[in-house]
Amino acid sequence: MSDALRHSNGRLLDDRTTVPVGEEALNEKPLFQRCGPTYEAGTLVLVPTWGPEWFASALDGIWRVASLRSDWDGEGSPPPSPVAVGTAVRLLQGLVHYDLPSPFVCPLREGGLQIEWQRYGRELEVEFWDAEEVGYLKVRVDGSTEEGQCPAFDLHTFRELAEWLNEESDPGNP
Repeated sequence: MSDALRHSNGRLLDDRTTVPVGEEALNEKPLFQRCGPTYEAGTLVLVPTWGPEWFASALDGIWRVASLRSDWDGEGSPPPSPVAVGTAVRLLQGLVHYDLPSPFVCPLREGGLQIEWQRYGRELEVEFWDAEEVGYLKVRVDGSTEEGQCPAFDLHTFRELAEWLNEESDPGNP
């Protein structure tokens, strides 16, 4: 795959492309419109044409960290790879119908990126490195944690994680 963002069907996104996405493409309304390239990270900058506020905030954070230059941390780390960026965007598209808080997005060393959400005393961190597997960390109200990995596009698992994050805590399900 080249250093350009690709649609899930593998088609290269260009300046004429809008991206309807599966079940989220209600009434064939495009989810994104192109607003210009960023040559540093080799990706296209796309902005949502509809969707919740958290989604726009997440994309803004992703584009912010994707545009970092090499050595962003003073220790030689590369910016997030186009594969990590594309994987994160595709996963978020599958969660667009969930009511989530605006996330915090940060770069990771070795070309990854992390997205973090906090709600009701819980925290969910998701790490993106490649297009195969995604790691996550759940931090419960009581401080206990659960780590896991799943295939990058296992929407069932990520929808369960979104539902867990949105549940108001109770003693039986911290």
